[in-house]
Amino acid sequence: MDFGATYAGSICRSCDGKAMNVLGVPARTLDIHDDGDNPVFINSQQCWRRHRFGGWVTMIDPNDCNSLEQFYELQFGGEQFSKEMYECSAKVRITADAAQVEATLNNTLAAQDMIAALAIRATANTWGDEIFFGLPGEVEVDDEFDQVQEVVDMGDLGYWPPGRAFRTFFGPTPASRGNEIRPASAVIVIG
Repeated sequence: MDFGATYAGSICRSCDGKAMNVLGVPARTLDIHDDGDNPVFINSQQCWRRHRFGGWVTMIDPNDCNSLEQFYELQFGGEQFSKEMYECSAKVRITADAAQVEATLNNTLAAQDMIAALAIRATANTWGDEIFFGLPGEVEVDDEFDQVQEVVDMGDLGYWPPGRAFRTFFGPTPASRGNEIRPASAVIVIG
């Protein structure tokens, strides 16, 4: 899966291969630090890279920003983009033994980090009618876009920040009151 397709203004991997840093040499990523060259240039067009989990996505900068922070503010700030963010999605496949299910992740920052980490192999656990497993690495959470929920719907996919875990909900948990589906503590619904 090309996780970059979920980012607004992202470029394809083929074009990304042409990226040069400010010194005019091929752009690089420092895998162990989730860091690398910024900005980068493709055919003289300024772009910025978001480095996560040893990978990156490159996005076109239509505003000729002076910093990554300014690019994020202009690219991801404002009500219009937040609406677009949640309308974007990425399909993933979850497999457990012979069972497979397709799911759609939304475009919250937490979901984007999950997409960047694919493929994930983990041992799943259950808690009531909830299935969960820990995730490798850090998942970035943006308080403005990644809203937490105390109660979720059947079939929701969630990221649980306190346990750095992916959770999927099929029914009541030990914390539920009545027929509601209540995680142990608030989760970010990512799909």
